[in-house]
Amino acid sequence: MGFNSGRNALLRRDCGNGGCGDRISHSGRRASRQPEAPATQTKRRIRRKQILVNLGGFMKTPFVTYAARSDMGRVRRNNEDNLYCCGELMSEKVRDLPFKISGQISAPAIFAVCDGMGGYQLGEQASLIAVRVLADFACSILESPTHLLDELMQRYVAAVNQAIQKATASESSQMGTTLAFALILCGELRAYNIGDSRIYTLDKRGLRQISVDHTLSTIKIKSGIYTEAEARQSKDWNKLTACLGFLDDDGNDYLCESLEPIKLTTNTRLLLCSDGLTDVLTDDSIERILRSSKNAEQAVSNLMSDALNSGGTDNITAVVADVALRKFSRLIHVLSKSK
Repeated sequence: MGFNSGRNALLRRDCGNGGCGDRISHSGRRASRQPEAPATQTKRRIRRKQILVNLGGFMKTPFVTYAARSDMGRVRRNNEDNLYCCGELMSEKVRDLPFKISGQISAPAIFAVCDGMGGYQLGEQASLIAVRVLADFACSILESPTHLLDELMQRYVAAVNQAIQKATASESSQMGTTLAFALILCGELRAYNIGDSRIYTLDKRGLRQISVDHTLSTIKIKSGIYTEAEARQSKDWNKLTACLGFLDDDGNDYLCESLEPIKLTTNTRLLLCSDGLTDVLTDDSIERILRSSKNAEQAVSNLMSDALNSGGTDNITAVVADVALRKFSRLIHVLSKSK
């Protein structure tokens, strides 16, 4: 069974004797309902309203099932990618091994993918710095009011830039990293990115890339110099125009791009990935895999397998998160009609 973005989870009520309808007495005869005192009726109405209010708030809390995998690929000798999944990241001991993780959590939840660059070991240092600093900021991000998120994320980016540049000072060459960041809130998805690691959503409207590629090829596509197919074959495809750890032409840090908030009104499948996946799989292939996979773990496994079988020329990292909106409309209907 594939991913169904319109499916609503229903809460079943298993009614035993006396669970609903008329009560059954110990003798087996039907017991008639006794009239309640007015004070008792008032208390019951207040309690029912409290339950409805509590459930109304609970309905807005998305439940997230996620899975992630990372692999150095068929060509590279080390893995310069890293990831962050609800507090988990890839340490030095495991990042060069095939890595996988899965879990479940209620919103809010943070996911991120980073793709380092700068030559042997430097790139993996940069991506590790980015996720470690994110771990330090995670509690503040999760507790932040939404209107302060942009400012907080820029503080996070500044801290990453400072940490990478401090680490670079002892090296003979620069290092940097991309960032694809997603924060799942109650009823809303907030996302930020810099570089060419991507963020996709799949829902009833189809597959959408919500991140922006900061590459030379993107600029030339928008200018009409390349079609996307031509850009994929060009040398400009992987040339970044912005990343963390590097400075722009004026000597300033690059800032991550704040993407348009997305309202979560239906079940949504979220994908964050490094360019090791999107370099070898087209959006059509990605959509086909995401739609045909029954859960997040199967989706990320199928994406990884297809990317490796398509050459695996770069490090590959993918995070899939299924955001399910809890709906208890049937229970609320019963409670609102009960006396």
